[in-house]
Amino acid sequence: MKAKAQRFKSRAKEISHSFLELLKPNSVSFKYAKEDFIAGTIVMVVAIPLCLAIAIASGVPPVYGIYTAIIAGFLVALFGGTELGVAGPAAAMTVLLYSIVAKFGLDGLMVAAILAGLIQIAMGLSGIGRVVKFIPYTVVVGFTTGIGLLIFIQQLGNLTGIDTKAENAFGQLSAFVLHFGQFNVAAFGLGMLTLVLLFAIPRFSKKIPASFAALVAVTAVALALGLTVKTIGIVPSGLPTFSIPAVDIGKLNDLFPSALAIALLASIESLLSAVSLDGMTGTKHSSSKELVGQGIANTVLPFFHGIPATSVIVRSATNVKNGAKTRLSAIVHSVMLLGVLLVLAPLAQYIPMPVLAGILMFTAFHLVGIAEIKHFLADSKSDVVVLAVTVGSTVFLELTTAILVGFTLAGLLFIKKMSDNVEVSQVASQSPASSETTLAPDIAGVARTYRISGPLFFGSAHMLEKIADETPREACPALVLDLTHVDYLDSSGIAVLASIAERRSKTGEVYLAVTEGSQVKTKIIHSDVVRYIKVDNLVGSVKEGLQKAELKYGKSKQMHL
Repeated sequence: MKAKAQRFKSRAKEISHSFLELLKPNSVSFKYAKEDFIAGTIVMVVAIPLCLAIAIASGVPPVYGIYTAIIAGFLVALFGGTELGVAGPAAAMTVLLYSIVAKFGLDGLMVAAILAGLIQIAMGLSGIGRVVKFIPYTVVVGFTTGIGLLIFIQQLGNLTGIDTKAENAFGQLSAFVLHFGQFNVAAFGLGMLTLVLLFAIPRFSKKIPASFAALVAVTAVALALGLTVKTIGIVPSGLPTFSIPAVDIGKLNDLFPSALAIALLASIESLLSAVSLDGMTGTKHSSSKELVGQGIANTVLPFFHGIPATSVIVRSATNVKNGAKTRLSAIVHSVMLLGVLLVLAPLAQYIPMPVLAGILMFTAFHLVGIAEIKHFLADSKSDVVVLAVTVGSTVFLELTTAILVGFTLAGLLFIKKMSDNVEVSQVASQSPASSETTLAPDIAGVARTYRISGPLFFGSAHMLEKIADETPREACPALVLDLTHVDYLDSSGIAVLASIAERRSKTGEVYLAVTEGSQVKTKIIHSDVVRYIKVDNLVGSVKEGLQKAELKYGKSKQMHL
């Protein structure tokens, strides 16, 4: 008892030490201050138009996007698990956030964000966050493609000056058609000019931040020509103020699915960004620490008018490509954004909405995985089904439902694929007089032998039922099942083995050939199977099982394997 208490105390100490390590702030190096300052400044320039556009698309005031980038950029750099990642508002989150605002209001979004942050911290501390890595790639591509399509539909109104406000994509498309008489040529022209510049600028120079250049250039054109188009309005300067979101306890249950969806989507986006950066820099991120850092940021943000944030691939890649060396670059990006907010915020009121719509549509275009879709179409029908259903669910259902549908369908297809890899076959015997291999359904009237290959789990266990049906106890009292090629056994597989053994136990016996020390043998020994099969009947090979069967039932005919 004392030893068990000591082990528990030691384990508790290890866990608490692990928690403290995950919660401990990262050290910030000033060794490469010059390089990090340059990279952070460029990332800040790239971030400004995206932050404004994403905030508006999320249904919140544009300045909330800047607040989010300032706070999340700083906190994730300090607590996150990716050395050169840059956090902030993400285009992939806009559709989900907009739907939450429409349903629960701004305070509802803030409460959901706090819950999502706490969920992310729990995922990081518990290690559950690593499971995010196992989400099928087809589901991820389906989500991002569906979100890209939704952003495109959502921004049609801002691009054309048409009022398309509605709760879902169907409603927005219907409003676009019904109110087409509101079409504003000037707005459409500015939006299309923005898109042209976004596609053209990178072809001439990779160093010019295309989104910022397009924002400044097209805004200048609108002002010079005196065009009458909707602008983003006044953006307040100054530090974000502290405020506590109004919490309606009765709505917490309703908000929890939205909070879970935010946590999952933000975690997927952040870890995809981290993996991408690992490939670019040759570094190795900590997924648990990254989720803890993201969770801390998302828990703090709502108290300062911020929206849920993630590590963003575009800004993080820009950081790396412009020579960032340490976490200091992301902190510089946050500090520089704060400076811009304090000094230049009044100028933002002149930015036309069609310009931000063009920037978001450009981002949406890159969210649609065209290359991946082509690959899926050429490779696997099941992947195409998962992709199509996930995209359709994302576009036409609530995003929380789409996530559930995508995961469920991918899981079912995975189970089917695993089941297809399971083989149940009669073992072949070889005659000494011939080099040919022939099936031997009966061996000396004593035993029939079957080999099972692959994972024996709830999706494939039913395949063993035919063994009992095909093998009359009177004709062959013994069954030898070769499990040496079974690499996984779950409770459903054990239940079927126990059922076969029980049915055979009245007039014969079952011998199981299992690999010594394997997971399969361990599970069988500690299961109901041993109620009907003697431990001695767990043999190391088919040959040993057949020898025991012959000895038991007194048949004497040479057995050749």
